[in-house]
Amino acid sequence: VPEVAERRAAGRESSVRRVSERAVGFVAMFGIGIAGIMICYSRDIGNIICKSGQAGNYIRLLAPLVPIMYMDTCVDSVLKGVNEQLYSMRVNMIDASLSVVIVFLLTPKIGIYGFIAEIYICEIINASLSIARLAAKVGISTGFLMRVLVPVASATASSCISRLFFRFIGLPLIYSRFTLWIHMGFTGAIYASLCLLALFVTKPRRKLHPQRV
Repeated sequence: VPEVAERRAAGRESSVRRVSERAVGFVAMFGIGIAGIMICYSRDIGNIICKSGQAGNYIRLLAPLVPIMYMDTCVDSVLKGVNEQLYSMRVNMIDASLSVVIVFLLTPKIGIYGFIAEIYICEIINASLSIARLAAKVGISTGFLMRVLVPVASATASSCISRLFFRFIGLPLIYSRFTLWIHMGFTGAIYASLCLLALFVTKPRRKLHPQRV
C-alpha cells in the first residue's frame, strides 16, 4: 500500500503500473504454485497428514481457490494505495451479502458442496471486480497475462516431471511425512526453476543504440 501510494502521490503513473503488475504477478505465481502442489498431492496430504482420504478430496476441491484469494487480497491492497478503498469496501459488502444468500439457498439442498460453491462464486466475483477496477484505474499491459499463464503451465509441467523422476529412480510411493515433504519440495523447486526460466526468456531486452561519433 505505501509503495503504490507514494508513487501515485508523486505522479509516477507508469511506476504505479509496473509495481502493481509485479506485485499481482508475483502473488499469482506463488499462489498457482501452492495450488498445483496441493492438487498434485491432495490424496497424500489427506491420508498422511490429516489421516483421512475424504480430507484429500476437499483439499483438491478447494486448492484452485488459493491463487484467486491471494490475488484478491493483493489487488485490494493496490487499490487502497490508489485511493480506491471505498470501492473495495463496496465489493466486500456485495461479497458478504451474496455469500449469505447462496449459503441460505444451496447449503440446505446440497450440504457442504453448497458451501464450497458459495466460496467459489463469491471469490471469483470479488476478484474479478477488483482486477477490473485495477485495470481501469492503473492500466495493465498485455504482458500481464503471461504472468498468469506461465505459472499455470509451469505447475502442470513440474508435477509431471516430479512424478516421472521419482518413478525413474524407483521411489514413486509416498508412505510417510518425510517422503511427502521430499516430493512436494522437489516439485516446488522445479516449479520455481521453470517460472524463473520463463521470466528470463520472456523478459524484454533493452535495445543497444550505436554510439555517436
